[in-house]
Amino acid sequence: MIKLRLLLGDRADEMTFPDAAVIAVGRAPGNALRIPDGRVSSLHGEIVRRGGGYVFRDLRSTNGSLRVRGDERTVVDGLTCPEVALATGDVLWLGDVSDPVTVDVCYADAESRGAQGTEHTLVARRGVREDAVVTMLFGAPNAEADRLLRLLRDVGAESDVNGVLECVSDYLFEAMTHVTAVVAAVTDRPDEPTIVVERGGRGAREVGVTEAPPYPRRLVELAIAEATAVSAVLTAGSDASLVRVKASAAIASPLTWAGEGLGALVVLLSNAPQPGDLDRVAGLAVQLASAFQMGRVLRRLRAVERRLRDENKALKTEVRADSTFGEIIGASPSMRAVFDSMRLVMDTDATVLITGETGTGKELVARALHDKSRRKASPFAAVNCAALSENLLESELFGHMKGAFTGAVENKKGLFQVADRGTLFLDELGEMSLTLQAKLLRALQEGEILPVGSTRPIKVDVRVLAATHRDLRAMVKAAQFREDLFYRVNVFPIALPPLRDRKGDIGPLASFLIGKYEKKFGKRLAGISMGALARLEAYAFPGNIRELENEMQRAVLLTPADHPVDAGVLSDPIRNAAPRVDAESSLDVPDGSRLKDTMDNLEREVLRRALEERGWNRSQTARDLGISRQALMVKLSKYGLEPE
Repeated sequence: MIKLRLLLGDRADEMTFPDAAVIAVGRAPGNALRIPDGRVSSLHGEIVRRGGGYVFRDLRSTNGSLRVRGDERTVVDGLTCPEVALATGDVLWLGDVSDPVTVDVCYADAESRGAQGTEHTLVARRGVREDAVVTMLFGAPNAEADRLLRLLRDVGAESDVNGVLECVSDYLFEAMTHVTAVVAAVTDRPDEPTIVVERGGRGAREVGVTEAPPYPRRLVELAIAEATAVSAVLTAGSDASLVRVKASAAIASPLTWAGEGLGALVVLLSNAPQPGDLDRVAGLAVQLASAFQMGRVLRRLRAVERRLRDENKALKTEVRADSTFGEIIGASPSMRAVFDSMRLVMDTDATVLITGETGTGKELVARALHDKSRRKASPFAAVNCAALSENLLESELFGHMKGAFTGAVENKKGLFQVADRGTLFLDELGEMSLTLQAKLLRALQEGEILPVGSTRPIKVDVRVLAATHRDLRAMVKAAQFREDLFYRVNVFPIALPPLRDRKGDIGPLASFLIGKYEKKFGKRLAGISMGALARLEAYAFPGNIRELENEMQRAVLLTPADHPVDAGVLSDPIRNAAPRVDAESSLDVPDGSRLKDTMDNLEREVLRRALEERGWNRSQTARDLGISRQALMVKLSKYGLEPE
């Protein structure tokens, strides 16, 4: 019998299943344990009776599952880990890991069974001690058993493949004195260098990344092709990298997980392999392959978690700064001022003149004003005054009668008639000819239009919104724009700031645009790296949001799935933009300080913040900053950076 306690929000339900062999868990009606929560899949998983206990299976749910047992968390994803055993005190986390639905597990009759002795009779008790574990696994405690136990402990505490490789290398250098270097040729990115761990001249370990790792490639190819560990004596002088590490023999064992080849573990030796060396390396390869695969899964889960956390943070900090205008992204002071102005005029019939540079989103503001007005149920019509000749624009705005000019074979309604009781948006108003300006003025003042070729005016009820990137006041002084029309359209001006004056909005805008093109191209990325974001914020963006959108569309196409957009996929002008130091920086630049010292201080602070945000995961930090792990290690040594 199993008892389950479901916590959903402030509600707690306890259910007991006396005889059920399978307990279906999910959102859909019909599940024995129904969880009405959108984060849980329709058929999320099942709890299955097995022997005297139960196991939980995840049926490849959308958001996944975790079993929490004390400080231990086990991912159950239906693939790498299809099921886990359940014990009293376990907690199942279902759905969103940052705010999960939890199910407490308890064997309801465990106490009664123990008391009545129906399943067992207790004959002895013994506390679990390390020496007992060693004796059970390896016989009498000895140096080899101590080393293996240490290895198991250290590997269990690591979640990164680099850390696991260091643990394995520590063991090999200590257990096999003739080891000169350990190489793990593992990667899930074709552009990521092989990880290398070597023993230095004084016996110290050196960890880093190299473009020419020392290992016999043909031996590795043989091990992978035959899926078996192999050893060989190396030909003298066959490879310069092997000469460098003084290797005369090698052992190679393939790294495989569930039939998938992940690479190879290579151990280079100063003399011929000793009895037992091949078995030892083969066993460690199994451990390393398991850790590498788990690290891959964890990286993907963390990427998803990071993305969800960033999206949640963006919502909480009002990335879409005003819920009234949810389609317009911005939280900077200048954009808040724009929202305040829009709120004042959105539900009126006042004519609005929207000004700003090309690409700042003038039409988006016009559409938002229409959508939030009492005219929203009526049409919204838009025309670019710079895209049409004078005659075509007149016909487009006011319409024409059949036979009014060559090609006018039938009557045509103009946009003023199409948008009757709605909104007409005149983009690039400053490009309109003086003759057409006079006709537009009449339409605005009298509320009536005269189609081309007609003598009968037509009454219209249209709210006009206009936009321009030009200085209309200067054009009035230069006699290029009618003064009376200027005062008629400039009833309520709204000035949109250029993107370079709202740097704080670039990150949210980039994330929104990446999500937009992820859906369009059917890709899933892991957001944007800090290095790429720094380049975007340093760039002036003369094309404003339109230029940023084109850049993000290109970046989504170039970025591999499940990886963040990094600086390497940005265009040359943006990638070469100099990082800026803003007023929020904690760096103090004293008078008379040298430029090199200032830049070193800036680089050190950027590295420190990046490492702290990623829990001092050096590989992830290097990837997000767009540099190699070796380059990062050199910089950490240069600045003396290490975890506190």
